[in-house]
Amino acid sequence: MTHVADPIRDMACRTIDAPAEDMNRGNRTMAESFLLTNMAPQVVAGFNQHLWKDLEAAIRGWVAQRRVLTIITGPIFASDGGQVTYAVFGDGNVAVPTHYYKIVVDANSTGHIETLAFVIPNEDLSGHHYREYLTSIDEVEVATGLDFVSALSADEQQEFESETAAQVW
Repeated sequence: MTHVADPIRDMACRTIDAPAEDMNRGNRTMAESFLLTNMAPQVVAGFNQHLWKDLEAAIRGWVAQRRVLTIITGPIFASDGGQVTYAVFGDGNVAVPTHYYKIVVDANSTGHIETLAFVIPNEDLSGHHYREYLTSIDEVEVATGLDFVSALSADEQQEFESETAAQVW
């Protein structure tokens, strides 16, 4: 573990996984977006205030175009050779994720599901674009140990989880 003395000044900030800007359906929904269960530390410069913010803005645009999308997001504590190493900060040694993921699913088309998946390092990525971090849902599942869209049959999951989109929408 690496200890970060001052998360705001030195590295990380508490950020909202599901952006408050997207939770404007009512006062309760907005208030719930500020719960600690919806927060994890992110690097401020070059990530949270840049690349991640740009990705969230793009997703809002895709929702406007496509009407209804399913968005799944969260932290990753990536292993390197079976060992997980991550920074911590504060008196409570709050763990700082090594990466974040976002999965965007468009199931609006009849009989056709389109997906985008991103795994993005939680570091200063100034000069980079979120499209550089496109990956497959399978890769996100490997990194997180989670099984996304598990309500689908194994054949359906195999069909769209294994592919990496050639480009963003």
